[in-house]
Amino acid sequence: MPWLFYTAATRDGALERRNGRFADAAMLDRELARHGEMLVDYLALPDALHQVRQWALGRLRPLETAEFCNMLSMYVSGGVDLQSALADLESNATSIAYRQILGQVRTGLLNGYPFSQALRETHQFPEEVLALVKIGEESGTLDRVLADAGAHIERIEEIKSAVKRALVYPAFTLVVMIGGALFWLSFVMPKLALVFTSIDIEMPGHVAAMIAASDWVREFWWLLGIILVALPMGFFAARANEGFRYQTDRMAWHMPVMGRIVYGSQMAFWFQYLGLMYGAGVVITQAMEIINKSVKNRFFRDKIANFNARLQDGESLQASIKETRIFEPLAIRMVAIGEETGNLEAQMKKLAGIYFARVNALVEVLAKTLEPAMAIVMAAMLAFFVLGVLAPIYESIGKIGG
Repeated sequence: MPWLFYTAATRDGALERRNGRFADAAMLDRELARHGEMLVDYLALPDALHQVRQWALGRLRPLETAEFCNMLSMYVSGGVDLQSALADLESNATSIAYRQILGQVRTGLLNGYPFSQALRETHQFPEEVLALVKIGEESGTLDRVLADAGAHIERIEEIKSAVKRALVYPAFTLVVMIGGALFWLSFVMPKLALVFTSIDIEMPGHVAAMIAASDWVREFWWLLGIILVALPMGFFAARANEGFRYQTDRMAWHMPVMGRIVYGSQMAFWFQYLGLMYGAGVVITQAMEIINKSVKNRFFRDKIANFNARLQDGESLQASIKETRIFEPLAIRMVAIGEETGNLEAQMKKLAGIYFARVNALVEVLAKTLEPAMAIVMAAMLAFFVLGVLAPIYESIGKIGG
């Protein structure tokens, strides 16, 4: 089914350029006529070229999705119809990809799709947003669920941002250390090697090893560059393998400090998702299916994989999470209270807030701990290079002077 770019004459005589997937131009003409519009011209784009075009335009960013949900919620609550609201958002879109996606949603609505299906056809919106929109359509609460979805995405991005902050400083320090070591081996050590040769002194073993490393770096710098690029690329490529990804996620889960951040962020994700879906009226087994697909950590996903089977067998949610042996007593207790009092949504949102606050606190502690630790490591590395190499030279010069 080709992708058609077309110009349509609206009921008031205005010309609008749109695009969408149709079986042929005749189908497009019938759809437009059904809405009192007329096809002016069109261009058919083969599916392969459309895929290339979509790749070039890029995907909808999470914060753009949150903005879409929040703005559309305000339009809908104000009584504005979806087509008019989407047209306003499209005219004010800040990126080409966002503008194109809004145009696709409008075309889907013109083709008679429900709003949730029009969003699904773009392949840009996360499953939890699609599920919430469908619930909102059926229950007449589209404005509320859109606002909830926008707030949810913003909270998830805050959690992701906190985890990234925890990784930025050590990653930056590691890059600086590698760069400093390469600079020393490439430019400083060759000069010092000439000094050792000129004064004809015996080099200590560690100095000889550093000079040999310097010679290797200068001769095979291209191979070193390939290694430094290939290692991270190879790691991320290997993560495409489910077995490797599971093992690395499992290692991250059990790391001394970073593991607590991974644990807290995944718990915050999970309770945030589940509270949102449950509060919107999604059946808990269906919510579990959607959430499990959204969980990124494969180790955590494996632990919660049997939730639905347990729930369908009549187990309570509290008993199900207890059997996984990864949820803390606090989480188990609060879920049990929520089930007993019929206030599970509020308890889950409280737990999401607790874990989110814990992640933020861990990030702050980690940053404050790593700063002096990295400074000490860098100072030790500098002392090794400077004192380990220059001390023998000064000692030999002293002996010559004596």
